[in-house]
Amino acid sequence: MRSNLSVNCALPHQPYGLAAIYYDEADFAANKTPSSVPQPLIDEEMPCINRALNISKDISRSPAPPADFEVTIQIKDTLNSTGHPVWLLNNQTTRINYNSPILGLASEGNFSYPNDPQWSVIDTRNKSVVRLVWENTKFDHSDPNFFNLTFAHPMHLHGHDYHVLSYGDGAWDGTIINGEGPIRRDTAILPPNGHLVMQFTTDNPGVWPVHCHVAWHVSAGLLANVMEQPEKIDAQQDIQTSLSETCNAWSDWSTRNVVAQIDSGLRMAMERE
Repeated sequence: MRSNLSVNCALPHQPYGLAAIYYDEADFAANKTPSSVPQPLIDEEMPCINRALNISKDISRSPAPPADFEVTIQIKDTLNSTGHPVWLLNNQTTRINYNSPILGLASEGNFSYPNDPQWSVIDTRNKSVVRLVWENTKFDHSDPNFFNLTFAHPMHLHGHDYHVLSYGDGAWDGTIINGEGPIRRDTAILPPNGHLVMQFTTDNPGVWPVHCHVAWHVSAGLLANVMEQPEKIDAQQDIQTSLSETCNAWSDWSTRNVVAQIDSGLRMAMERE
């Protein structure tokens, strides 16, 4: 299998991906590699952009209502004390605690998440329309640990699709593009040195991760947890029932074993589902 990575989006050191699936143990033992050659990597054919926002309205769209909750999230990438890259959201990286699932705590009426900033909870309280303004425009030439270039990030929201109100270069100037019929996505690209504005209606109470869909970016902390309609979460009695099946067994296992948490936790948690 081969894959070409866009150098416009990902800034890879080596843009050609190569892998092999072996159907014969002898081929695996011989470490056979594909004999094919990669197709040409043409940057112009792999632009790091979303679909145009100002195209005409169609029957599948709905107007974007005014937001009653808005938060701006600035993304920075830096190196931690061990020299490994981490992402900061408003100067805070994310690390999930396997033994304290946020949804489980919320279903018990526990909303004290500001006491643990590593959980990166955005509490939207009882607001009806949430707007998340992502800014990927950091520059700090005085700090040698900050990289000079930023990556594109495909930003994915669980539990919803969302209106894309704006994206482009630089910080958002407050202009909503095609507010009468904005496109809807569950993933859209936050461009390098740019912004992305996503908006959704809080009609699905819960705790919903919003994160970059590049695996190693989310592993390095590029995710937040949107707390939606918390007063309605603890009314859903089936949450505790479904969580207990997994969480009780995990809690018992983790008291007797060392948990090797090598990343933020979301990717490993999703793999267990």
